[in-house]
Amino acid sequence: MASTAAATIKRVALITGASQGISKCIAQRLASDGLRVALNDIAAKRDQLQDVAAQIRTSGGEAIVMTADVSREDDVKAMTTQVVQEAGGLDVMVANAGILGPFKPLLLPLCPWRHDLLYLALVFTGSHRHTSGWHHSTVVKVS
Repeated sequence: MASTAAATIKRVALITGASQGISKCIAQRLASDGLRVALNDIAAKRDQLQDVAAQIRTSGGEAIVMTADVSREDDVKAMTTQVVQEAGGLDVMVANAGILGPFKPLLLPLCPWRHDLLYLALVFTGSHRHTSGWHHSTVVKVS
């Protein structure tokens, strides 16, 4: 039988781009499944993030809000460190911030693809710093 302390530890998910769309839905679902969620988007979308967090809390979930530009390495490092400090860990990383915006994939020059790959690398390395020693951590890249 698990100890009381172990039974009360919640898994933590960080979701980028969580102010709207698919990321918002993912955050709401993870919270309803019992995970503590850390909601991320750029500073200009702080109010939207606060609304999502309020919806999650009203439904009985736990949510924290943090703004960061995930295309900037220092922001990603600070964000993942903040998640671990405020939420108690990092078990699931959902990278879904829309860096490129709407586009036609076959008509897109190579440079924006490189930018999106750089974003993925930043998010992965930022989250990896905190999940590398854990047995059951997950990184999901959606956008």
